[in-house]
Amino acid sequence: MKACESTARISILVNGSPTEEFSPQRGLRQGDPLSPFLFNIVFERLNILLVRALNLSILNGVVVGTNNVLISHLQFADDSILFYEADWDQLASIKKVRRCFEVLSSLKINYQKSVVCGVGANLGRKSTWKPVLNKIKSRLSGWTRKLLSFADCQVWSNASVGQFSVSTLYSHSSSLLVPHLRICKLVWSSVLPPRVSFFYWLAWKNRIKRSDFLLRIGILDNNVSSLCPFCSSELESATHVLLHCPFPWLIWSAVIEDWGFHWCILKSVDGLLTWWMSDKFQKRERSIWRAIPLIVLWSLC
Repeated sequence: MKACESTARISILVNGSPTEEFSPQRGLRQGDPLSPFLFNIVFERLNILLVRALNLSILNGVVVGTNNVLISHLQFADDSILFYEADWDQLASIKKVRRCFEVLSSLKINYQKSVVCGVGANLGRKSTWKPVLNKIKSRLSGWTRKLLSFADCQVWSNASVGQFSVSTLYSHSSSLLVPHLRICKLVWSSVLPPRVSFFYWLAWKNRIKRSDFLLRIGILDNNVSSLCPFCSSELESATHVLLHCPFPWLIWSAVIEDWGFHWCILKSVDGLLTWWMSDKFQKRERSIWRAIPLIVLWSLC
């Protein structure tokens, strides 16, 4: 195995052209057929730990089927399914076993992707749903809008008959989301190149990375300035470069005045697009009007 890892040489494609071959310094390359065998060797430790805990009655496992088959765990690829009794002591023991595996293998278990699921619960019993209902009650008790009351039926204040229904919920949600849906439809238009739509989305959500951040993580050279490229007086940020800097402000003001409007500069690109998407013109002029912010934003980037 060491020979397979140390003597391998690979090449990568850069803009469609292969580079010179080099030896990987970080283990096996992606897709190497040796990877599954190394994985099995490493995860055999977890299997041994679980079987040992089962033999010592630290963990119990579950019995399934008419033949009373005892199952404690199943493993497939890099996923593991553990079957044990719904008991806090069992859960604590499982976590201790997994911690031992982390120490032995130097691997980290991603608890963010770990899920605890109940199997075999009687859905007809009230006690099965009691934890769920208690959690819903605790959430509703702190909801300041008081749209729902926890009673025999849920009351929806926006419904004409006072009863909750999917249609009233959909109507209420649609009324709140209409401005955002209009902006989404504009930003992710099929006529725009993907990179242009992605830039508009970054500007809309204020996710464009600032130059000082790119300098800090080593993307830009140290001799690159982190000041605004237009005014060179303030730190570069998406809101400043696209809206508040004197140069883009003059552009936005000239465009607005040409269409006969008077306005104050808005605080964010989101606010700008929300104002711009409001119905101000008939259908023929509206398509031209709604294309203007995209043109200006792309010209400033």
